[in-house]
Amino acid sequence: MWVIRAYNPEDDEMAREYNLDAIDSAALERILGFSPTQYGSTPLDFGALSRLSRTFNWFREQRQSQPLALEYFLDYDAGPSPAVPRQGRRGHSASATA
Repeated sequence: MWVIRAYNPEDDEMAREYNLDAIDSAALERILGFSPTQYGSTPLDFGALSRLSRTFNWFREQRQSQPLALEYFLDYDAGPSPAVPRQGRRGHSASATA
């Protein structure tokens, strides 16, 4: 399943996780305008977050209720993970804020 994970850049802790249970890779590609990889984290920039927010009202509402400026990544995972420190993501140059 696809998940969006939001990290606090100040402490590299995962702050939120949004499950995209009902969406497949082809639909996600149509929404984003590119094909995300299932083999690594895809940083989501402002444009990608905007497209996801227009498609999923619940995602937009939850992002708006989050007071922190977060970095968002798209991951393919078998299930939700517990909040753990982010490792190895500092190398990504793209970041987005809420």
